[in-house]
Amino acid sequence: MPPLFLLLLPVLLLVHPPFPQAAAAAAEDICIVGSGISGASTAFFLTNYTAPDPAPQLRVFERRDRVGGRLATVTVAGEVFEAGGSIIHPRNLHVRRFADLLGLAAKTGGDNDEDWLGIWDGARFVFKTLRPPPPGSSWLRRKLHGLANSLLLLRRYGLSLLRMDSFVQEMLQKFMLYYNGFESRPVFDNVEEMLKWSGLYGLTRRTLEDELIDAGLNTQTISELVTV
Repeated sequence: MPPLFLLLLPVLLLVHPPFPQAAAAAAEDICIVGSGISGASTAFFLTNYTAPDPAPQLRVFERRDRVGGRLATVTVAGEVFEAGGSIIHPRNLHVRRFADLLGLAAKTGGDNDEDWLGIWDGARFVFKTLRPPPPGSSWLRRKLHGLANSLLLLRRYGLSLLRMDSFVQEMLQKFMLYYNGFESRPVFDNVEEMLKWSGLYGLTRRTLEDELIDAGLNTQTISELVTV
């Protein structure tokens, strides 16, 4: 004969109050420091492309009164200028795809491009290229205008412009290694190992200014054309 408590168990379960259930796991806060391109894109993807349950509370901290970080414009003497990153390199596939995802249209330069270059030091323009010729100008006039601007840049920055282009191309070659498929590159255990594999680890141990000086750029080019 079964023990008495086994016979009474169904009755006890009916009259006993429900057992307390374990509380659902509370959502954890996610804090992002800075709303530049890295912070803003991280917040965008966490908001639109993840479906955690329960959903976390996303908080973005920014010390300025705007988002975008170095992606900014300034108005000087009634003219609007880019104050930070304004060009997407055609080989930067991730940023190009992100721009497409946001529905941003690319502005491409051409013979009729009306942009010109100015270097603003916070108080005045220290360098300006010539204003573009008026619309409808002849091919010869546009070519002479481009040649004159090239000579102005060469006079101010010398061969540093060519050396800067060479430096950028070398960095891009290393960066492009990460676009290779998994079958042609190893799996990395940490960020340091990943950077050493591509040859970019040295950039994390020195300042960009030191790297550019070693590449042969003069200090004027670095201070006026490069953010370090």
